Parts: sequence; structure tokens; C-alpha cells
Amino acid sequence: MSWEELLSLDPNIVTVGSHSVSHPILTTLTSSELEHEIGGSRHRLEDRIGTQVEHFCYPNGASNPPVVTLVARSYSSATHDRGGPMSPGANRFLLPRIAASPSTVRRFWRLNRWYPPAA
Repeated sequence: MSWEELLSLDPNIVTVGSHSVSHPILTTLTSSELEHEIGGSRHRLEDRIGTQVEHFCYPNGASNPPVVTLVARSYSSATHDRGGPMSPGANRFLLPRIAASPSTVRRFWRLNRWYPPAA
């Protein structure tokens, strides 16, 4: 997505989250590299789009306790790549998500798998 496309999104409908500066596997980085990737991404987005960025998604879903701790200092929540339903008391920095699909049928299949219709 280009900056122009990002700026065209209605902030009343779309929440922009951060994903790191250069999409590295965060669990392989040093502390200073983590700070640059995690904090730098937020600051760059906020400067460009003019709104607060509060949410993060771990590149490739990779996280570990030091990464989660640093993300928690800068963001309100974060998602990883493991899908599934939300549960009460879930760690807001390890939230499950349902990945986007090019196919609407596949997306609804994923949703139905985790949230089957009531009997």
C-alpha cells in the first residue's frame, strides 16, 4: 500500500497498525535493533498519517518475551499469526487473528471454523 492509499483511508472506519520498519524476524534482533524496528515504525507512521498508531502485528508472527515486553511499552495491543477465537483474559499483546484471504469463500470458511453457527 502506498502512502497515498494509506492517507486515503477513512480513520473512522480503518485503524492503521504498525508492523516494523523493515519486516525482520524480531526474535533474531539485538535490543537496539528491536527498538528501531518497533518504535521507529510507529513514529514513522504517525508522522506520515498524522494519527496515533496504537496497535502492532509481529512480522511473520514471531515473538518472544523480550519482543512482547518492548511492544507493550509502545502499543496498546498486538497480534500474532496464530488464528482462533478470542478468550476472556487473553494477553492483549498476543492476540490471535484471522489472516486476510484473497478469496471471500476461504475467509468465511476460516471464520466458521472458529465460530461455528449455533445449533
